Amino acid sequence: MPEGTYNFHATTDDHKVFGPALMVQGPPILQDEGEQDARDETDPLLAPMPTLVPGAPTLTLAEAPVADKPPSDRSYGIVALVGLIVSGAVILLAVMRKQRS
Repeated sequence: MPEGTYNFHATTDDHKVFGPALMVQGPPILQDEGEQDARDETDPLLAPMPTLVPGAPTLTLAEAPVADKPPSDRSYGIVALVGLIVSGAVILLAVMRKQRS
């Protein structure tokens, strides 16, 4: 890839997405100069893959802890209804007191 600044963008039917500019600097690294050749399937990984230890407890989907059920919307509705009734009663008492005075 020659040196320069490259701009990448993606286009759909209804909008465009522009990515940040990618700046390429310096001479290319030739295959002969690199320390490693291309990897294949027989090359070891940089870190070993984790494996299951025989006899160790495993967590299955049936044993997974389940979060408590969140309160239903019905309980919020009851609290709101009680709040409206109390505030209505307070306003009604205030109006009745004002009329007596």
